[in-house]
Amino acid sequence: MAAGWLRRARRHLRDQPECVERCCLSWVGTERAQERGAFDEAMETIDRMGTRANYRGNHARLVAVKRRYAPGNLFRLDHNIAP
Repeated sequence: MAAGWLRRARRHLRDQPECVERCCLSWVGTERAQERGAFDEAMETIDRMGTRANYRGNHARLVAVKRRYAPGNLFRLDHNIAP
């Protein structure tokens, strides 16, 4: 049932400008990709959310550190760096 609601929300927001609601939908996609181990897909979703901008030039270094020291995403917080 939840998948149906998510599809409906994506359809309604498809032509809308960037907003909090679109960010929340992207976040769901990022978490699903991480759970499957699809880290490249998760990073693409994060790019759409604009999260990389928050880390500026440090994002690639932080991803490498996260992959090395927390490959199982032990240190998981809201708006965290994908491993």
